[in-house]
Amino acid sequence: MLQNIFDLTTGLNKVSISYKDLDLTRRSIPIVRLPPKSYIYNLTVDIIRPFKGSPVPNNVPPDIEVGDVNSYSFVYRFKVGLSDDSDYYMTEIAPDTNGEYGSNSGDYFSSPVAEDVPVDIYLESNVIPRTWTFGGNANVACNWVSGAGTQTATVKMGGWQISTGLSDTEEYNGTSWTASNDLNTVRFNAAGAGTQTAGLSWSGNSTVTTEEYDGTCWATVNNALTGYIYISGFGLQTAAVYCSGASGATPKTHTEEYDGTSWTASNDLNTARYRASACGVQTAGLCFGGYASDFIYSTEEYDGSVWSFGSDTTILSNTAAAGTQTASLNFGSSTASEEYDGTTWITANGVNLGRNALGGSGSQSNGLSFCGNSAGSSALPSDSTTEEYSEVDPNSIAISGLMTLNFTVS
Repeated sequence: MLQNIFDLTTGLNKVSISYKDLDLTRRSIPIVRLPPKSYIYNLTVDIIRPFKGSPVPNNVPPDIEVGDVNSYSFVYRFKVGLSDDSDYYMTEIAPDTNGEYGSNSGDYFSSPVAEDVPVDIYLESNVIPRTWTFGGNANVACNWVSGAGTQTATVKMGGWQISTGLSDTEEYNGTSWTASNDLNTVRFNAAGAGTQTAGLSWSGNSTVTTEEYDGTCWATVNNALTGYIYISGFGLQTAAVYCSGASGATPKTHTEEYDGTSWTASNDLNTARYRASACGVQTAGLCFGGYASDFIYSTEEYDGSVWSFGSDTTILSNTAAAGTQTASLNFGSSTASEEYDGTTWITANGVNLGRNALGGSGSQSNGLSFCGNSAGSSALPSDSTTEEYSEVDPNSIAISGLMTLNFTVS
């Protein structure tokens, strides 16, 4: 890692960072110190050699460059302030469509003026040591499917096959899917919450019906207040949230809460949307992405009463989600994948098979992706593929790359 903070002087300054300066885990490294009563009015980043992660062969130390395969996600961005927890960020340098960082990529920003004390510029680097691998295929291929549970204990609910809605239920044990008793109501583009032994499925395809799952059978309970299509939801069987959706092609800001017995209205989302993704618990949830008249990138956080904006997502609608408000996973819509830490979305390793209108469950570090299709269209054949998102040994990852930071100080 970098041993010292470089002091900037008036005029153009250059600082080079090599792969040996970086760490595999998320951290902030002080890079340069801005003198008092001065400021940077632009900063560019020249990527001389893209930073990439690749598996290290047996008996090769982690600090040795190997291969040229971008197998693991490496993210870096810059922030300015008096401490490394500053929330003043430069725009993240984004990967191109090949998952690598292109030459001469970067951005500009104006820093806060340093008055009586120096201001430091930090490089925040992160390797996400998690990747997607294939699991056992579902027995019934479908899209517009929902799910709930963990990576090793998920219940898959309903779905759509070209021209037919489904009532199918399947359970995943971390290896394979097993058929269970059907839903009482055919439903697709619905929402799911809870666990494999205490699940909840509601609404979708304009129905208001709600069903509870005990690990064996489904029981119809009190209806939701409103039946929309392309809805989202999250939570537990006894504490769930119903958010977003559409009536025809009209997006909704709708929110309801379920207490294990009945549904009650809650405060609306700030942005009307449908085909959004959602995760979390009733008192700390997320709803993000989706579609209205165009794609929506905003993220909204729910505190059990009201919604407030978080950072924008970078993946389009028809994705799936897993995790909590401060540790969530968004995936699908091509092969994209990203993680949210409660503040920022970070590019993660993508799924192997790009699908839309897929199902998801689990946590940020142990997620599950299943079914969907290649374009999210109800007219296209569905898929039965399952993928698992899991940790890998960070010591098996090597980082290589080189970039130069160009600072103009006034």
